[in-house]
Amino acid sequence: MKENQLVIFIDKPVKEVFEYSLESNNVPKWITSIKQEIPEERPVKLGTKLRNIGINSENWNEYEVIEFKPVKTFTLKRLNGDYFVRYTCTEKNGGTEFEYYEWAEKEELDSLMEMSALELLKQLLEGGSKMENKICQSCGMPISSKEEWGTNQDGNWSEEYCKYCYENGEFKDKVSMEEYIEICSEYADQAGMTKAQMKEYCQKLFPTLKRWQCTCTEECASRL
Repeated sequence: MKENQLVIFIDKPVKEVFEYSLESNNVPKWITSIKQEIPEERPVKLGTKLRNIGINSENWNEYEVIEFKPVKTFTLKRLNGDYFVRYTCTEKNGGTEFEYYEWAEKEELDSLMEMSALELLKQLLEGGSKMENKICQSCGMPISSKEEWGTNQDGNWSEEYCKYCYENGEFKDKVSMEEYIEICSEYADQAGMTKAQMKEYCQKLFPTLKRWQCTCTEECASRL
């Protein structure tokens, strides 16, 4: 396949969606196969060069912005390969229709962006800063009442982790992120997904949650 087009509706203004998707620091949050992205200048504009590196890669890919229309669209061209990607934001029903379109001119695309990435982008934008307080930062379960929160060591509500993951200041399942994804995938039917879909969803979501971003070696060691 030489092209791949994905479209999703995001219930946020075009300006907010455009600026979020343009910001390099946000890219690894929703395209979780990317470990880091760095622009050579800010603000990004026509002609700006940037580079990124994948989670399982030792080599950086280099890109140049070859099309830039503020609060509308921007296109990146990979300088070390036959690859292009265009982000387009269009106003629709008070929100934004976000299109991710990638293509190659001569060769086949070696990998395709998946819809789960756009779904994660939608979740991050629509949840905003409030999302941190409304979903469990261990399993991603939506929290609708304080009774669903876990408890800290002092007995107060955690307000970060649900009662199924966290109790008395400790995580109930002391496992790795990969092991926890396997555990959560067993509840796929409750989320209306297949086990494979649930596993893919968790693989995208979990790296954005606080528990799995923690790099502590002492305080969290006994809790993880």
